[in-house]
Amino acid sequence: GHTLVGCIDDRQIEWLGERRWHLGAFLERGGGRLLVAEGASLCPTGPDNLTIDHEQVAALLRELLNATPRPTALFIPGDRLCIAVYSILAEMGLKPQEDIVVLSCNNEMPFLTAMVPRPATIGMNAEAIGRRAAETAIWRLDHPDDPPLRILVRPELVLPPQ
Repeated sequence: GHTLVGCIDDRQIEWLGERRWHLGAFLERGGGRLLVAEGASLCPTGPDNLTIDHEQVAALLRELLNATPRPTALFIPGDRLCIAVYSILAEMGLKPQEDIVVLSCNNEMPFLTAMVPRPATIGMNAEAIGRRAAETAIWRLDHPDDPPLRILVRPELVLPPQ
């Protein structure tokens, strides 16, 4: 039922942009639109890097929340980034899921359990992706000259427990 959804995007992480693009296309088909605030290096990647650029995320959130009209929902393209958004919303005196609906992405329980109330999230089916990658790697050993494969795994909306 949301016709204007805000999105924070990290333009340096290509696959986050793909998520944004698909959500925007979905909203447009229903007569809505996506309002995007872009930053750079919001959540640097790496096996041991869990940092978030809190100040930049706060500035992007203010940009979205000061828009006219104001979005009624936020799409945050990663659960790790969503924790920072929850914290910043609290600093602004806003209650997630009450004052503004928040939808996250990845379905990563260690991050989701830190958020109260827990947001709905789009599960990317990491287990299925890993399984298909292993199967494909084994298959590739017997078929080294075949063309590259593109394998799609359907995401799913995961609602928080009631």
